[in-house]
Amino acid sequence: MIAPEFRAIAANGITLHAAVAGQGPLVVLVHGFPESWAAWRHQSAPIAAVGHTVCAIDCRGYGGSDKPDDIEAFIRRFYYWLAGEAPDGLGNGKPSGASLLDGLPDPWPFPAWMSEDDIAYLANEFRVNGLRGPLNRYRNQHRDVDFLDPSRGATVGQPALDIGGTRDVVLSMLPGFGMIAAMRAVDPAGSPRRGNRCAALLAADAVRMRKYHAI
Repeated sequence: MIAPEFRAIAANGITLHAAVAGQGPLVVLVHGFPESWAAWRHQSAPIAAVGHTVCAIDCRGYGGSDKPDDIEAFIRRFYYWLAGEAPDGLGNGKPSGASLLDGLPDPWPFPAWMSEDDIAYLANEFRVNGLRGPLNRYRNQHRDVDFLDPSRGATVGQPALDIGGTRDVVLSMLPGFGMIAAMRAVDPAGSPRRGNRCAALLAADAVRMRKYHAI
């Protein structure tokens, strides 16, 4: 058995932890979620034995590889994307495999409503607790359909208040789905300012997930 040599490899401004074995044409082995280089521990030696250099990496953010934590830049770019000052269509049309921040600029100067102190506070909150909890809420959203099914056809009674803006990206985030119309459907009073956007969003989720399950 060919034992791997562990190396630190500089690539694209970060350092990757890698298990390297053998000599010859390079074969890079890339693991999935939530694994590490060790996902390939049984395959590395046989590939090296037939004349290849095998490099099994810890992907960025995993194991011994760098975990960049420029949370301030994440907040600036993400909040700007959601802000009314951002150009129409910013972030739309991303190709398959693009990351959340691909195509989003790091604005300078930042909009007046978000100070450097605001960004520092939010960054510290996420630095302490991470993003896993907030992201898990969306990863688990398909359960909303089952959870809300007993309430199908229910309306949102008054008093209820939704606050939004004419450039609120949430109102246009689902092409072909009328968010205001969905709010009116669950609000007997019919006012787009007095509906409950949460109910509309969950209705939109239900429509989307029904299409997903149909596929």
